[in-house]
Amino acid sequence: MNKKFYAFIPVILLVLVFIGCVIFNNSASQHQKAASDFLKEYYSADDYKILDEIKTVTDIERLNAISESLYQEKYRETLTKEAYERLAANRDIFEPEEIVKDFGCTLEFENAEIKKHAETVKGNPVYSYNARIKATLPNNEIKEFIETGTIELVRDEDNKWKVSRLNIANRRNLYKSIEKIISDS
Repeated sequence: MNKKFYAFIPVILLVLVFIGCVIFNNSASQHQKAASDFLKEYYSADDYKILDEIKTVTDIERLNAISESLYQEKYRETLTKEAYERLAANRDIFEPEEIVKDFGCTLEFENAEIKKHAETVKGNPVYSYNARIKATLPNNEIKEFIETGTIELVRDEDNKWKVSRLNIANRRNLYKSIEKIISDS
């Protein structure tokens, strides 16, 4: 009986290693999906009505209501509230809409290469990304751009992965690149 038990130890260890690999890969794919879903929401834009609403607001309560509406409609599923507030404070959250408004083009997220970059001190995963964005210019010419940066993820209260921090490698690079193309044509 003792020999039979020892014979099963390698099988049991192999099963445990396999289960660990499956759990690790599933977690990594959940992280990448959460990052990709956010990038798709962020880098896709075809109107700028939110900018017009913000521009005409004179009282802070209405401005907060508009900002909350944008968060609820576009980012609630993919971005933490704290991250949204940071991005709104420095206006990074509005860059795609500013491009649409200022240059009359549309932006469409094509895909992203997302790779594990690091972990925070708290153990939250940080991923680097290279996002491919397609811009359709006013003359219907299509240009592709690559935006790079990092994304930190956290689990929310519903145990769902969300972006808690976005760091764009070259802030305003997409805006400046499209501005240059438009001014050169």
